[in-house]
Amino acid sequence: MRLGMIAAMFLSLVVVGCSSKESAEEKQVETKVEPIAEISMEVVNGESFVDARDNQVYRYVKIGNATWMKDNLRFASANSFCNQEFGGGCNKVGRYYTIEELPTLCPEGWRMPKSKDFTAMQKSCKKNPGFCLWHEFEKQGSDEIGFSALAMGRYDLHVSKYSEVGTQAYFWSESNGKAKDVFSLKKGEYASSIVRAEKSDAFTVRCIKME
Repeated sequence: MRLGMIAAMFLSLVVVGCSSKESAEEKQVETKVEPIAEISMEVVNGESFVDARDNQVYRYVKIGNATWMKDNLRFASANSFCNQEFGGGCNKVGRYYTIEELPTLCPEGWRMPKSKDFTAMQKSCKKNPGFCLWHEFEKQGSDEIGFSALAMGRYDLHVSKYSEVGTQAYFWSESNGKAKDVFSLKKGEYASSIVRAEKSDAFTVRCIKME
């Protein structure tokens, strides 16, 4: 009988040990963090230019009658903000800029787009802008005209925090000579809009080539 009790105790210890091991393995699987995907910066057909200020290389694309930067601006201005946690870091996906800096941000020969530029650009889409403008990295659209929007969200200056990253894209636009509006895209919605910007937010920038 004593041998039976010892055997039973040994068996229970083995079961507990296996259960503990399985729990630990399950916990390890649950907390596993996937590596951050990175944006491809491949230049096709030589369609790129170099910003003389910092030697950054930008791709560009002709959409309708205008030539757009295909990449978000990456110029490290004094008051820009950098999110290293998204898409491979700001040297790939660009920076966030405040409203005060906008008049001096675009490289020589390029300018801030106006609201009407965004409106004209969208007309090149065969489908709704909310579908055709997203970069293939976002898996939310076709990127059929090459605008390659990224859901970088915004930077809230009040709380020093990035918001809506992964769900929303905002691009500064110039209206009536003063930059105060943003072009907005949201994942899952097939519409886009021009909305009034809050001065407490910093957004991404796409420049358009001067003609």
